[in-house]
Amino acid sequence: MISRFALAAAAALVVAAPARAQSSSSVRLVDGTRIGVRLAQVISSETSKPGDVVRLEVVHDLAVNDDVVVTHGTPVVGTVVEAVPSRWRRHPARLVFRIDETMSVAGQPLRLRWSRTAGVGTGIVIASAARNALLLWAAEGTPFDAFVDGDQSVARQAPATSRLPGVHASPPIRFSLSELSQPRAALSNEDIVRLVSAGTDEATVLARIASARPAFRLDSDDVLRLRQAGVSNRIIEAMIRAR
Repeated sequence: MISRFALAAAAALVVAAPARAQSSSSVRLVDGTRIGVRLAQVISSETSKPGDVVRLEVVHDLAVNDDVVVTHGTPVVGTVVEAVPSRWRRHPARLVFRIDETMSVAGQPLRLRWSRTAGVGTGIVIASAARNALLLWAAEGTPFDAFVDGDQSVARQAPATSRLPGVHASPPIRFSLSELSQPRAALSNEDIVRLVSAGTDEATVLARIASARPAFRLDSDDVLRLRQAGVSNRIIEAMIRAR
């Protein structure tokens, strides 16, 4: 006759088997795990608004033991927290953003934060510029650290049908305060069309408009030609405001 202890042990094995299978199919990322990221766009104190999306990308594979959890080039999403443009003469330009999340190889959202310690500050503060100086942070390829926000379990492998979108960063562009202190170059309709035709990111074009001396022609026919050339309404509105 089978003892009750043997029956209980057999039942425990049956219950435990699925749990082991489930645990072996996932890995655990601990709170504060470091992940290298970089900007995939240009952000500017002149054009950004609180709540705007900031696009970044992962610069190196993130692995736990031998399991790759996040691959390099995976998009990372952030949010502008504060943006003070230089035209507000009472205060220097200021730009603050946070890092929100990325995606695992299995397509699972992975929460991130900007600081190693949770609950510290509101976000990454771009060093305040001198009063009245335009403040930009360019996508110049310099990596910095983001951190996993809380312990999280993620699947080991991506499903066969999973296809993660890639990030196509704007070409590296550098701005410095010394450059911005020089006399501003004129920017014409033709310059805007050339930038748009070359595939320049909208945020970069807006930053150029904010930092340049406007020499735009914006009669009805001019605006129509800009639209026919593929210039967005947001860029045209920025050109009108800059005049």
